[in-house]
Amino acid sequence: MGRKVGLTLVIILLVSGIICGVTGLILSIRSKSDASVLDAFDPQSFTEGRSGILIIEKDGINQLEEDFCFYNAYRDDDNDGWRGVPISGFNYDKHAAGVFLLPQTADGNIRLRVKLRKASQETREKIINNIHDHYKDRWEKIKDRDDLSEELKETFKHIASDEGREELDAGVSEYECVVISSETAVITKIVTVAIVLVAIGCILLIFVLLSYKFSVKRILAVAGILILTCMVSLAVILRKKIQTAGSINSCADGVYTLNYVDDYKLDKLLDSEVSDERELMLWISKNLFYGYPIQGDSFVPGCSAFAAVTPEGDHLMGRNTDYPECDTMVIYTSPKDGYASISFVDLEVLNIGSLEGQISPTSLEGRAYSLALPYAITDGMNEAGLGMSILQLNEKAIHQDNGKPDIMMNVAARAVLDKCKDVDEAVRFLKSYDMQTVFDGAFHFHIADKSGRSVVIEWMDNEMIVTDSKAVTNYVVGIPDYYENEDYGDGRYEKLMEELDKCNSVADTDQAMCFLSEVGHDNRVSDGNGTEWSCVYNLDRFEATACFDVKYDQPVTFNRQTFSK
Repeated sequence: MGRKVGLTLVIILLVSGIICGVTGLILSIRSKSDASVLDAFDPQSFTEGRSGILIIEKDGINQLEEDFCFYNAYRDDDNDGWRGVPISGFNYDKHAAGVFLLPQTADGNIRLRVKLRKASQETREKIINNIHDHYKDRWEKIKDRDDLSEELKETFKHIASDEGREELDAGVSEYECVVISSETAVITKIVTVAIVLVAIGCILLIFVLLSYKFSVKRILAVAGILILTCMVSLAVILRKKIQTAGSINSCADGVYTLNYVDDYKLDKLLDSEVSDERELMLWISKNLFYGYPIQGDSFVPGCSAFAAVTPEGDHLMGRNTDYPECDTMVIYTSPKDGYASISFVDLEVLNIGSLEGQISPTSLEGRAYSLALPYAITDGMNEAGLGMSILQLNEKAIHQDNGKPDIMMNVAARAVLDKCKDVDEAVRFLKSYDMQTVFDGAFHFHIADKSGRSVVIEWMDNEMIVTDSKAVTNYVVGIPDYYENEDYGDGRYEKLMEELDKCNSVADTDQAMCFLSEVGHDNRVSDGNGTEWSCVYNLDRFEATACFDVKYDQPVTFNRQTFSK
């Protein structure tokens, strides 16, 4: 009787698995064949109830609120060359790694599978008001400027007028694109279920067949031994990953430490010449997560940095990281063939944190994702006395092409800390690669060492420029008079230079932290970016003192001993 029940369950499981597998195959074929491209300018293509692919350029997306944005579609072949297309069910951040994992065309545009529905007047009004208010604000700011062309000023004036608003009303599409949940994700889940059902069915079938010759107790005993052996073997193989993930500790509100003892395979990554976010995510997935797919979020370090020396002769590097609210991970790495380092990571880069919708850093998934953090650092120092910071730069994206191996900026930051003992070695290392930016934005490096050398490294017009400088913010320092005819900056760089000049660049840790506080931002009392952490690195003592969320009366010190607890 028991064997009959077992065989019945086997048949149910195997048939169910086959049905799921066939369903997944059919959906996969259908998703590839049903690929009609929707055209916002074609009345025959853009109609209510129609489903298909909407191709959008990243620069044309404007996020208005969660799950709602609009796309600026342009066509230059006639006077009716603009459409504002409402898109719901889609969150867009151009500085997010997840954007680069979306389906894309060969030229880098995003492919969204959508279904069209009639847009409500309220939805259209949101878009119209957003654009109209933007142009009204810009018009008020530029109408008295003499350095702009009359044609440009007239364009802003017209769109800011009531007549311009009516034209915007006519240009916003009557139909809203509702993003359909990724069929690829659905297919993957169905196929996974099919595999599980078939696997369980096969295992149960083996048990049923063995029951004809052996007792159930003996079969269960052997199965238990095999399972235990597999678990022990797996624990041995993954022991360093488990040790790394298990080392996460909370040391302050929203601040965590991680002792990274696993091999993050830097040399293998450098040999792979990964050159964009999609390739990096796939490489990390394959080499650190055994193929498990991961997605990232934002990575846009703004900030300020400088170098100073204490009265006792220790060399300091100060760094502010200005960014929207996030949790922070301070990680210690000690690679087998490199220098140990302490570095800081904005956890939002992997959508980890305590905010709504984020993965808890101490959850099982959050701990697993921590294995990718060595390639998400924004600043740090190594035991040889070298410190580095990545800072955002308001310039064109960096894509060098000099016939050298490619390297991504965040991977380069990791490599500099692991492989270089001073500024000269870091410069030589970076010159041996063609630098590729992250998130299609521009950044520059500030690098300092315990000899007192402090440089800013920038990549302009396919050239790497090294400039001796004791301070830097988010503006080019390597080209004299670069901003001669423009009003750039917000006073942070000038303030830092003023303070450093006053003390002749001699300051203790407390004074250095005061400098950072004077150029920081409190995002609790203002919109936009705030200073998530201010850190003073002592390059001689391999010690970092940090204050988080502008709590300058609550410094936290990190050294080797911090991570051995």
